Order: sequence, then structure tokens, then C-alpha cells
Amino acid sequence: MKKQMGEYDPGNFKSLAESPLGKKLWSFLNRPDIVTRMDTATDLGNPAVAGIEEALLAEFGNESGEEILDDRVKQMIGHMVRQVMEAQGYEIEKQNVTIASAVFAKGTRYRRHDWQRLNVFRSSKNPRALCFAGHRDTDKLPAPDDGGQWKFWASFATTLRGHVVYGIDVREVREEVGNKGYALRALKRMLRAS
Repeated sequence: MKKQMGEYDPGNFKSLAESPLGKKLWSFLNRPDIVTRMDTATDLGNPAVAGIEEALLAEFGNESGEEILDDRVKQMIGHMVRQVMEAQGYEIEKQNVTIASAVFAKGTRYRRHDWQRLNVFRSSKNPRALCFAGHRDTDKLPAPDDGGQWKFWASFATTLRGHVVYGIDVREVREEVGNKGYALRALKRMLRAS
């Protein structure tokens, strides 16, 4: 649920926040399309600012981009983003995450408090056979039907990543993991040769 834009609490950025640039940045960061970009970046496991780089440059970049590339301005953007994300129900997962970006070198990754991290295991004999669990202990998993062994593959917490990468209904898998301790699925082939 998207919350309405509130007042920015500038803290150490008071004079910059009261400038025309500061006011325009706060308004920009609270636009529904920008909040959606930050939500999507977060759902994909990236820092929220990674989702707004292009829009930020398009909106604020002059020929040299000096104004938006100033370190103090970027710090304030991060401070503003935190308040926007917290208003949307997110909390900090990890700070100072390196970003491959023209604007930001590092950013903060957010998460929702109710996200449950799932670990993904693949069968050693059939890489399309998957097992999801809330732990990394393969001794607590049923043996794969193909006679192989479960090998840890990856972990994720977001619904979008689960749906896009593994093709699963994440809520259904989480419920099954909660009830049985694991959920078995087959990785579907996304693209087929024509």
C-alpha cells in the first residue's frame, strides 16, 4: 500500500532540503512511479536507489550533471529515500551495498519485516528438480526422486524474484515450507526453441 507524501525530516540536511533542489527532489522521490521503481529494485534484491538512477538523471541531469552528482546531494537523496521506503513499510536490510551505477557508488538495500528468506536446493542429477526450505540443512530434506543429492543453489526473500527466477507462487511455497519444512518444485523451461 502506497502512503501519501509526508514532510521530510532533514536532520543534517536542513539548508539543502529547504533549497529549490531539495524541495524538488523530495517531491520527485515521492511520485508513485518513482516509489514503484524503488519497490521493484528492492524486490529484485538491489538497493532502492538503483531503480531510480535513469529517472533521476532524466529529471535533474543538466549537461554536466554536476548538481545531482554532488556528494552532499547524493547523501541527502539516500536520506530521503530511507524515509520514503520506511513510509512504505520497508526496513533496512543492509547498508553500503556496492552498485554498478553512474550516480551512486553505494546504496541501502531494504526489506519488509514479513519477508521470509527461502533457500533453494537443486538435485545433483536433475538441475530442474528444486527444493525450497527455510534452512540450509540438507539432512532435513527428503531425498530427491532421481536418487541424487540436494545441493544448495541460492537464497531469496522477495516475491518478485521467486516468481521471475524460479517460476513459483512464493506465498504457496512459503505456506508449504511452514507446514512441512520444505516444498518441492520443478524449474520450468522459460524459453523454448521454435
